[in-house]
Amino acid sequence: MSHADKLDIEGDAELDFVFNDYEVISEEPEESSEEPAAPIALTLVETLTPRSRAEECAVLIEEFTAIKEIRQGTYNRLHSTVASCENTEHAVTLLDEAELIFINSNFTLEQVKQETTKNGKVKRTKFLPNDYLSAKSILISAMQQGTPLFDEDGAALGKSALSAEVSGSTKSVEAKLESALSNVKRYARELYPDHTVDVDLIVNGSKINY
Repeated sequence: MSHADKLDIEGDAELDFVFNDYEVISEEPEESSEEPAAPIALTLVETLTPRSRAEECAVLIEEFTAIKEIRQGTYNRLHSTVASCENTEHAVTLLDEAELIFINSNFTLEQVKQETTKNGKVKRTKFLPNDYLSAKSILISAMQQGTPLFDEDGAALGKSALSAEVSGSTKSVEAKLESALSNVKRYARELYPDHTVDVDLIVNGSKINY
């Protein structure tokens, strides 16, 4: 079974945490009578080198936490990011790296330690925005199932429409059965690689002619 198939797309999976050194370049603040400013966010950090793709994606994750006006379009941008990946594993790897950058940049070491298991796993759902986790779940599920991310006209499917496709609510009973049998065959082939012929005979013999 591939890494993507094992992924907990609901966001409950734990992830090895890597304390990367992401340098923040800032000027010495001038004295002011105003209240201290909030911590510098990824979107406001000026760097001397262009951001990597994972860093750009981390900025996008951060924008899922913003006010409604800024948050508009974040799903479409995440959709575009995932759709541009070569395959499911590539998309999962990119998002995993972006999530680590987001956590490193927005939370203190002490906060992270409080949500780290004895095995050194960080509970990502404690830090990642719920809207992002929901969108990621739908997009990755669609890729894993082979569900198109675009409609027949080439337009990106919205979150609700894609969710319906993933859940199978828009599929006929015949299509649902065909999909289920396809999954059974795929998993059975992985479990019994030396008996693929037998697996095919059993699964194909279970199909119903409509």
